[in-house]
Amino acid sequence: MFLKTGRITSTSGNLVQVEFDRTMGCGPCQRGQGCGSLFASIAGKTPRSTLVDMPRPGPGASRIGDLVTVSLTGRQLVKMASLAYLLPLFGMIGGASAASMLFTGSPDLAAAAGMMLGLGSGFLTLFLLRRRCSGLIAPAW
Repeated sequence: MFLKTGRITSTSGNLVQVEFDRTMGCGPCQRGQGCGSLFASIAGKTPRSTLVDMPRPGPGASRIGDLVTVSLTGRQLVKMASLAYLLPLFGMIGGASAASMLFTGSPDLAAAAGMMLGLGSGFLTLFLLRRRCSGLIAPAW
């Protein structure tokens, strides 16, 4: 089981936003190299914390500033990692295959362009699914 402690920064309806310090994460997160830090470093910012929206356990059960411990079972971790890694991969493979079949004049160039579009669509799908995936995280209050 994976456990992590964070602080509630805001509440909105049935959701709470929890801030996790990256210095308590894995090695790449501590160095600002993991969990999307590539895009932050391109923008010149390396985040020291991560904000995550998750369901509130009950009305009035959490206040801003409260410390919470979030648990993630092995099965939940595998589901989330599979989604995060396999969806963009399948998007790349599908995009490359479809583009090389549709544009037979220059299949290599088409496959490369299709691969990039498929990768982008995979990441876009992950971005759009992020709220649904927050249900996989179970707060242990």
